[in-house]
Amino acid sequence: MYNTIKYDAHYGGHQPVATATKIEAGGLVGPNATGYLVNGSDAEFILGRATEDADNATGNDGDLSCEVERGVIGVSNDDTNPVAPANIGTTVYAVAPDVIATAGSTTRAGIYLGNDINGDPMIDTRLSGIIPA
Repeated sequence: MYNTIKYDAHYGGHQPVATATKIEAGGLVGPNATGYLVNGSDAEFILGRATEDADNATGNDGDLSCEVERGVIGVSNDDTNPVAPANIGTTVYAVAPDVIATAGSTTRAGIYLGNDINGDPMIDTRLSGIIPA
């Protein structure tokens, strides 16, 4: 399970999982170019956080579905291109299923809101699909 934290996340529905994809609970997920759910930086944009595991490694597109939560989610910060207070209100990018950065990926994760009490970044995924690329 990935170390993401649910702050103000809401039900985003069950989404069909892409073929050859293994999703772990807590990871950032989003649709690929054909609309099927994939992990973090493999997605077109981040839809939200997976609430359950979904192993479709040997299945076809849509054989399994995975529940997704959208909203404010706590994630890990990238070591190479970390977010900082100067980035509050800007678009950040998924570089792994539980890691965001200011660069290094084209997958829009959401809007950076600042850090939680532990110093970990918080993002809002509700707008990630409409943020200009």
